Order: sequence, then C-alpha cells, then structure tokens
Amino acid sequence: MKSDPKPSSAPDAATRKPGFAQAVDAPPAPSVAFGDLVLEAMGVGAAVLDSQGFYVAVNSLWSALLNLRDTDDLIGQSHFTICKNFLRKSDLNTLTNGGSLRDQIVDLATNDEGTPDRVLRWSAAPVGETETYYEKDACFIVIVRPFDRPEEETKRLLRERDQLRFAVDGADYGLWDWNVVTGEVYFSRQYMKMLGYEQFELPHSYDTWTTFCKPEDFIDYQQGVEDYIAVGDGFLEDEFQMRCKDGSFIWILSRGKVVSRTPDGSPLRIVGTHQDISNLKAREEQLVKARDEAHKANRAKSDFLALISHEVRTPLNGITSVLQLLGDEADAEERKRLAQLALNSSDQLLTVLSDVLDVSKMEAGRFDLSPRPVKIADLVEELSQTHKNATEAKGLGFSRKVIGDSELTLMMDPVRVTQILNNYLSNATKFTDTGEVALLVEIDESYGSGDKGKVFVSFSVKDDGLGLAPSERGKLFQPFYQAEGTRSRSSEGTGLGLSICKNLATMMGGKVWCASKKGFGSTFYFEAAFERAAAGDAVSSKADATADDVTSSDIRVLAAEDNPVNQMMLRKFLIDRYGYQVTIVSDGKQAIDQLSKNSFDVILMDIHMPEMDGVTAARKIRKSSHDWGSTPMIALTADAADTHVKEYLDVGMDDCAAKPIDWPSLDQKIKSLCADRSA
Repeated sequence: MKSDPKPSSAPDAATRKPGFAQAVDAPPAPSVAFGDLVLEAMGVGAAVLDSQGFYVAVNSLWSALLNLRDTDDLIGQSHFTICKNFLRKSDLNTLTNGGSLRDQIVDLATNDEGTPDRVLRWSAAPVGETETYYEKDACFIVIVRPFDRPEEETKRLLRERDQLRFAVDGADYGLWDWNVVTGEVYFSRQYMKMLGYEQFELPHSYDTWTTFCKPEDFIDYQQGVEDYIAVGDGFLEDEFQMRCKDGSFIWILSRGKVVSRTPDGSPLRIVGTHQDISNLKAREEQLVKARDEAHKANRAKSDFLALISHEVRTPLNGITSVLQLLGDEADAEERKRLAQLALNSSDQLLTVLSDVLDVSKMEAGRFDLSPRPVKIADLVEELSQTHKNATEAKGLGFSRKVIGDSELTLMMDPVRVTQILNNYLSNATKFTDTGEVALLVEIDESYGSGDKGKVFVSFSVKDDGLGLAPSERGKLFQPFYQAEGTRSRSSEGTGLGLSICKNLATMMGGKVWCASKKGFGSTFYFEAAFERAAAGDAVSSKADATADDVTSSDIRVLAAEDNPVNQMMLRKFLIDRYGYQVTIVSDGKQAIDQLSKNSFDVILMDIHMPEMDGVTAARKIRKSSHDWGSTPMIALTADAADTHVKEYLDVGMDDCAAKPIDWPSLDQKIKSLCADRSA
C-alpha cells in the first residue's frame, strides 16, 4: 500500500509486487505485504476507503472479483461511482457509528437465462481509530470473496431473496431504510412509484419524507416517531396522507422497526414499509357513512314510531272519551256536539293511517294513479268549499283565482291532485294566525302543440303565516320532517304529508317546491302538465242527476258482512237513516243462496269472510246464467289499494267502498248503480 506522495523514497513501478495498489512513491510496509499474501491465498478481494468512500488502497483480487478496471486506476476514485452493486452511502453511516456489515450477498450481471454470472459475499467494518494506512485517512475496510456455498444452496438463497422481493412488490409495499443519526433514507423503487416518481428522482433523505407528508398529518406522525425513538421498542405504525407528483394525496400505512443501534443503545437504523391504503380508506369512509345513515334512519324510525303513537292515541283518546260521555249525556244538543268531536277524531285517525299506507305503497312500488276527466273549475270549487269554512273559522280570509280557461277538462287523478292541494291548504290554515290563505291556478295551453298537446298547470297556495328559514325549506319534503320538532310543535301531523305530495307530483311528471321567508309567510307550488280530455271523456252529471230521483225505500239491498258490529252499522245507516230494504248474511255462500231465492237491486259484498270470501262469491255470481248474475255489486273492504280495487273490478264488481265507510258516499254509489240499471 501507499501513502501521500514522497518522491525521495518512491520505488520503481516495475519492482512493485502484486498485492495492494498503493499511492505513487509510497513504500510498502512489511505487515501490509504479508497481509496481501494472506488475502491472495484466501482468494479475498479487499479495499480500504476513507470517510467519504474514496479508495485509499485495493488489492488485485478486488478488481478481478468485481470485474473492474486496472487496480492502479481505482485509487482516489469514489466507490459509489465505480461499484453500484453494494455498499450504499447509508451503509457508511452505519460503519461511522461503529456498526459493521457481515456476510452480505451481491449478485453481479445476469446471463441470458436471467441468473447471476457471479455471486459474492462481502463484509465491511471500521478501521481502528489509531490506525493510519500509508499516512492516508483509512476509515473502512471492505472485503469480498466468492460465495463458497454449494451451487444448489446459492440458488436456494437467491430464490428465497427473489421470492421475498416479489412478495413485497406483489403486495404493493414500498420499502424504506432510515438512518436515524444522519437522516439519510433509502426509498425503494416501489416506494417512489407509489408517489409517481422515479426511484432516484428525489433526494433519499428524511426531509423528502417530511416535505411530502400532509402538514396536518405530519405533526401527529412526527410526535409518534419521537415517542417511538425514545422508547426504541416494538413497532412504529401510523396512517397519514402523502402528496403525489400530480398534486393528489394518497393514504399511507407506515410500519417500521429498529434493526440496529448505536453503541449506547439508541436506534441507528429503522427499516419499514409504506402501503397505499387509499382504497381501504375510501371503503372505510363509505362504511362509516353507511353506519351513520343507518343510525340516522334508526333514530328517524324511533322518532316516527313515537310520533305515530302520539298521532294514533290522541284521536283514539278523543273517541273513547266521547263515547264514555255520550252514555251519560241527556241533552240532545250536547250529544250531537260530542258525536261530532268523535267523528273529527276518527277522521284524524284515518288521515294518519292513510298517510302511513300511502308511504308503504309508494316504497313497495304498488301505488298507481287513476287519471280521468276533471274540469278545472269543478276542482277549484270543491277545494274552496272544503277549506273556506276552516279559514273563516280562524278569522282568516280565503281567496281563489284561476288565470286561463277554467272550463278546460284535463286527464288527471282528481283524488291525488286534491290530496296535494288539500295538504297545502290545510297547512296554510294551520300555521297562519292572521291574514289570508290564497289559492291560485295558472293554466298555460301553449305548453303543448295543438289540441292534442299537454296543458301546463301551476297550482300555488300562499299564506301569511310564520314563514320558514332556508334550512327548514330544504328539509320540508323529506319523510317525517316537521319544522318545529317532535315534542314542541304546535300542530298535529305525522310529517309525511309533504313527502307524499312530492312523490305524487313526481309520479305525475311534475314537481313541488316552496318559496318562503321567515316572518313573511310561504307559498307552496305544485306544477305538472296534463293531457287534454278527449271529447267522449267529457265530464257528465247525468248519472248524478238521475240518482237524485231514485227512492231509497224502493231499493232492495243484499249485504254480505260477517262482523256483528258492521252488521249493526249497516242496519242503522241503510235501514234506519236512508230507508233501504236490507237483507244481511254472514258470508258469500249465504249471499248466493239468497240471490237464488229472492230478487235484489244491489249487492254489498265484504271481501274477507269465512266459508266463502267476497272475491270468490263475486266470481261465481258473475258466472251464473240466472238473471241475478248481473246484479250491481259494491265491494266493502279495508283493502282499498289500487291493485286490490282492480282485482275486485276484474271479477265483476262495479264499485268499491273503503272502510271505514263514508255512509253518504255509499248511499250515492247505491243510488247511482240502481239509476244506471234502470236507465
């Protein structure tokens, strides 16, 4: 070996013996020459590096084993420039801090089969502090030697190493190796690819880590790292976001562990992995959102059940209380007033049940519209008659106005259109203490093309009530929502009405919305386009006019009803109040037996009965060849859904009366059927 140039003692180059290449004119030391011989004999290549990794001395086998250029040319060159296969800069940090690297494996260039041409084992250690090497700063010694294991063992180790690398790559893990003392960090190719960079596009330092970590996440992560270094045991694990090259952020799961320590026991190297868990975080967020929605729905259900319980029990309490008072009340006028209270309570209860059933049918997809010819003027008149008295009873004004041709007849479902507007008008009256409730209908016939085009109709109900805040308007048409809350609200209701209105409008191809300002009242809108009614579909009052001429006492009614209370009500209303001739039986079989013996003008058929139900009985009656097989028939049922009504009509029934029965309406249905038959 050689030291710095000393011309006075420089030996002739030709006299230098094989062994360590040395600086020019440096005299060989006997101990080094002997070491040369030993290393040569053992087939070991050796190199001495200074603190920066520059070659101070090398032996000839070093160049031979590593397939490098002439040994003399290596002196003063950087190892990291000459040989990139092993001994990274971060390894020097380990050696500087007193560590050593033992029995590491390096494979050189691969052949055509993809297997290494040569596999070497290398080790490195620091040179003692008091030693010099040819008067140069000799800091580290590195040796390489051929891998002396059998060929099969070599292949096994390489295969295991490759399997580990493939497993890490396949798991999409990025590797990092952090020298805690110097701050240098090795980032694997997959690590940098995860962020959108090439492996050596960014500095391999701790600063790179901190720069790309999301600031708000890094504060907590840095504290975790400091705590881990202080303890120095277990695993370092955390989740945070890192910025990619394109500016986006990905979620990272970082795991690491101390693998080497300084002489005083402090962590020197921490090695770990980064895993992109962005998809996992997205799924986690979805699950959290779904959980929150489920909790919200659960709370809404609980609130709804509490609300329904209140809305059902309140009218029931009114009904039962009135019934108790009626039994002891002698004054006729007071009995009449109490009876009206019971009727009002029953109507309220029926509204609650109807709302719940409507929502259930809509959610099940079993809700159908039944369009028929409706004259706008008649619709407005009916709405006015229904709500004018209620507004005037509160001291409110009521107005109505139609802009356009009010005599137009359009195809719409009058029950559902009226349901929407009744809801608007009832709410307007309910939440207005002073001022006016106004119904406005605007008709635009230019919406469609020609007589066959659709007609656009805008219904609006304006009030001078409390008004609504923007946050309340956005929730109005959601199920179960009430602007005043559940317990403190000033008016009854399930919170389903406006939600049902929205669904009905959607089914008609229209929309509902609200314009309001807190303290300045509200205007609720329902807009939709309707087909013009054909000439043959024009509304006619002929049947109703004829029904008024029918005398109840001349009509013979056969009623099939199994419930004793309902049987009593049939007698009380149809016989005692309206004067019909009524025969009552308990099932469909008895009804057919009565028809075969006596003549009747109309049949009232309950649907659910023992022995023979109403649908079966109706089917048998219509199949009969006798004259009574064509007797008009009205279904009496609580199953008044559109699909059920269609089933009743399909088996030959002529109409349907839903329970609880509207007796004046049933009276009109009976007379109309009898009038049609006699016409």
